[in-house]
Amino acid sequence: NNNNNNNNHLPAHNNKKKSQALDPTSLPSLYALLSHSSAFGLILFYSYLCEHHPPHPHEEKSYDRDEFFFWCILTVVFAGGQTWMENYAIPFRGGVRSAGERIRMMKKWERMMSEQEERKIAERGVGGKRGNRMAGGGDDDEDGG
Repeated sequence: NNNNNNNNHLPAHNNKKKSQALDPTSLPSLYALLSHSSAFGLILFYSYLCEHHPPHPHEEKSYDRDEFFFWCILTVVFAGGQTWMENYAIPFRGGVRSAGERIRMMKKWERMMSEQEERKIAERGVGGKRGNRMAGGGDDDEDGG
């Protein structure tokens, strides 16, 4: 009975393939062990170097309130400018368009969308305002309701 699946007590989502133990006769297994161990060793060596032989000399830390507020205000102004540019400027390959060009582009887009809508209506075989009342089409009631 032990030959059956030993993971019967685990939930179904937990029956994924488990990692295998180290097989000293398998070259891929040894390669994985050595590569992961060497990566961990490099991280430890880098940590040792940074801790005991710092690349920059240690200094006395100082706090300048004026510089702090300067950078805070500069960050807020920059972020506000970026937000304003994203909301009011339409980026194209040719750069930011002027207001007149944006209006022309919007009208062109509206024309294109209405042509697509007309094409869809023609494909369905529904003509003009006599569309589906549930979809909001056709206000041709005489009684206004």
